[in-house]
Amino acid sequence: MAKKAIYYQEAEHLFVVERLTLKAISKRLGVSTRTLQEWSKQGSWEQRREAFAKMASSSHEKTHRLYNRWLDRAVNSETLDIDTVYALSKLAPLLKRLEQYESTVAHKTDNAPKGLSPDTVAAIEERILGKRKVET
Repeated sequence: MAKKAIYYQEAEHLFVVERLTLKAISKRLGVSTRTLQEWSKQGSWEQRREAFAKMASSSHEKTHRLYNRWLDRAVNSETLDIDTVYALSKLAPLLKRLEQYESTVAHKTDNAPKGLSPDTVAAIEERILGKRKVET
C-alpha cells in the first residue's frame, strides 16, 4: 500500500489543525519532508491552514462579542432577563475552555508519542499481512 494512502490524512491534519511543521510531521510519521512538501502543494495545505486559523479565531471572537453584548445588556438593564442570565451562566465556562484550548494549540510542541499508534499498526497488519487482531 502506498505511503500516501496510509499517512496523507494524518499528515494533513497535523499540519492544518495541529499546526505542526513539515519537519515535525516527517519525524513523527516517518515520511520524508520532500514527500510532505509535495502533498502539501497538491492539497493546498497552506491555504487550508490559514482558513482554519481564521475560522477558529473568528469563532472565538464572535463568541466573546456575543457574551459581552449579553453581559452588557444584563448589567445595564433595570430587570434581568432570566434567559440572558441562563445563557451567560452556560457560556462563561465554555469561553474559558475555548481560551485554554486555543492557548494549548498555539503553544503546542511536538512532544506527542513518535511512530505509529497500535491501532494503525493493527490496520496495516490486517491489510498487508492478513492478520486480524485477536479479541481477548
